[in-house]
Formats: sequence, structure tokens, C-alpha cells
Amino acid sequence: MGLYVTSYALVDAIYYFSLWQIINSPDAYVGYHDFFTPDVKANVWATVVEFIVGLILIFKSKTIAKKYFKLSS
Repeated sequence: MGLYVTSYALVDAIYYFSLWQIINSPDAYVGYHDFFTPDVKANVWATVVEFIVGLILIFKSKTIAKKYFKLSS
């Protein structure tokens, strides 16, 4: 589950980072404020949160599983 969430967030993060690099290049025709509208900024923040949750699921999987089994028994 953690690998799936992290890989999905990583693709989005690479996409937004690439667009940010393209926009900041000297040959770009649009500016930062033209592209990063409030809905795109919200998507970037959602990607950051998704990436953090995915990393937590990966690195704390044993702890989460132990707590889950303790609650179920």
C-alpha cells in the first residue's frame, strides 16, 4: 500500500517539478503566477501530503501492523 501511494505521489511530484523548471526557464512565455493557480497549488500540497503518508506507510509498516493486530485480538 505504501509503495503504491508513494509511487503515485512521486509521478505527480516529478510532473510539477518539471513544469516549475520549464516555467522558470528564460524561454518560457508564461510566468509563475499564470500557471500556478489556486487549484494547481492545492494539487501540489495534496501531492506533498500523499508523499509523506506513503513514506510513513513504508517505514512504519511493522508498527502499524502490530497495532492493527493488537486491536483486532
